[in-house]
Amino acid sequence: MRAILLLLIVGAAACGSDSDSTPFELDIAVDAPAASSVLVDAHTLPPTGGTVSQGFPSLSDASSVHGTVTTLGADGSVRAMAPYELGSYCAAQKPLLRQTLHFVEAADSGGTPALTLDMVQCEKTDGSGVIITP
Repeated sequence: MRAILLLLIVGAAACGSDSDSTPFELDIAVDAPAASSVLVDAHTLPPTGGTVSQGFPSLSDASSVHGTVTTLGADGSVRAMAPYELGSYCAAQKPLLRQTLHFVEAADSGGTPALTLDMVQCEKTDGSGVIITP
């Protein structure tokens, strides 16, 4: 009887639709062609085409992640900075496999480089997804 109860408990946990048991990936992508390089926390990237990926056992494990994206000039000076966090952009996309934050550097109205979140790509475990413009 105990063995049957244990099997029922284990089976219920394994068959549940809890999307929080799905491994999750947070990607940070930056397009800053006028910069010499990009820093995402301690990771150095080329100014275009680079992505930093962070893997987590579940979406809730990634809920408190945050950091800074920085574009650098040829002399190592800071051109622009922007904070990032998981956010709730993809909250309606469950079960979520990957969220990619796409940052773009462009000149503001005064000609100063500014780094902004251009779009968020949400990918579900079935391969479908959406692109959100914040």
